Amino acid sequence: MQKLIGKYGLAAHLALVVVAPLFFTPAVVLWLSLLAVVWFFMEPSRVGFEQLHDARRRIVSSLWRDPVFWVFLALTIIAAVRFVNSGVSLVYNPEATSWAVSPPKFQFLPGSAESVGYPFFTGMVAVFVSVVCCRHALGRSARFAYFLVASFLSAAGAGAMLLLLHLGNAWAVDAARLSLENPVFLGSVFGVHLVGGIAALFFTFDRQWYRAMPFAMISICGNAAGLFVFAPPIIHCFFGAAAILMFLYAFVYARRRIPSHAEFKYMVLFGLSVTLAGLAAVGALSDSALQLRLAPYQTGNFLDDDFMVLRNALSSISAEIWKSNPWFGGGLGSFKMEMGFFATKDHWAVIPALQSAPLNGYWMLLAERGIVGVFLLAVPVLLLAGFYFKSLVRGVVRSLPSPAAWTGFLTCVAAIGSMLFSVTLLSPGLAAAVAAYLAVSINAFPKEK
Repeated sequence: MQKLIGKYGLAAHLALVVVAPLFFTPAVVLWLSLLAVVWFFMEPSRVGFEQLHDARRRIVSSLWRDPVFWVFLALTIIAAVRFVNSGVSLVYNPEATSWAVSPPKFQFLPGSAESVGYPFFTGMVAVFVSVVCCRHALGRSARFAYFLVASFLSAAGAGAMLLLLHLGNAWAVDAARLSLENPVFLGSVFGVHLVGGIAALFFTFDRQWYRAMPFAMISICGNAAGLFVFAPPIIHCFFGAAAILMFLYAFVYARRRIPSHAEFKYMVLFGLSVTLAGLAAVGALSDSALQLRLAPYQTGNFLDDDFMVLRNALSSISAEIWKSNPWFGGGLGSFKMEMGFFATKDHWAVIPALQSAPLNGYWMLLAERGIVGVFLLAVPVLLLAGFYFKSLVRGVVRSLPSPAAWTGFLTCVAAIGSMLFSVTLLSPGLAAAVAAYLAVSINAFPKEK
């Protein structure tokens, strides 16, 4: 592992940038992102017998011509505008003896609440840096190292959280409580890196990185346990399905491309890792919490009636909030302030007093960012999807794509599906991970020599 990090330092640092929003402060995330930019220009991957100065010239030229770079740069500038254009807050009007939500300083620009703008800006910088660097500066082996290091760092964080949960730490206990008042589930991020860890275990066979196999197994074990403990069962379905599909494809690919029955060795190590994950999850959870997570698998009811009633009530409130400001929305962090002005007595009968977000990420987008905000997020998603399917069509014709080519697609589909029942994808931790994996997958298809 030390050799991999030393040889592929940029890939390892980008993995740290992607995982950083989960566990570090926004200031640390910003500094790590800026350091990645310096590393990006100093030590990009070289192609064939290319010299380092030629590699630098190549990536600068490719950046200038890449629409993805300019789109994400524009989004980062808009995020900075949101950060500066704060002021969304609850204010009391003594003359009218009533409360109201104050607009941002500049009403015709994207705005935010005081405590939300800075974390969102630093998260957007992390997304921008990780996507651009993964897209332009990582060669074939560096992409494999990225999968390994990113999934391992995430698994290490999941293991630390499981230990803190066992010791009764308040932060870990709150994350494992799976409260619907703030439906941002850390387990979704671990689910993304679980798919990456399954791909990384395959690459240890494909590249003969045998000393890295224990780290790949830890990646699967830690992220699988984190997904189970820190996400509700409905979220398990999306990321669990993506993980199973990744394993099946890697198994078939290994059977066709790697000799010496490597696919069965891969299956054994994968099964052992999942078993250890189950033991870790059982050891960290109490009996009541474990039964709460297992009950939907026994009954087949992953969406109970109380959950759907609450979700429908919050969605109807979100629709009214959006109609009051359809173009720009109320601003980041405004939902929990606006909700009190649109909720009826029937709504309050089912909605908790501390509810801060709807149980549907798409309504959250419309309520806080409006049509303009949805359009700004749709442009990079559609652009990356267009490049991905373009590479898919060209790559499938040449040869069977490696598992790395499908990792970004599977994680992206799972994350978009989970948005129907949570708002986790709107957090920097999940957005950076999904975007970076998709950027890596675009370049992982077979190319012409």
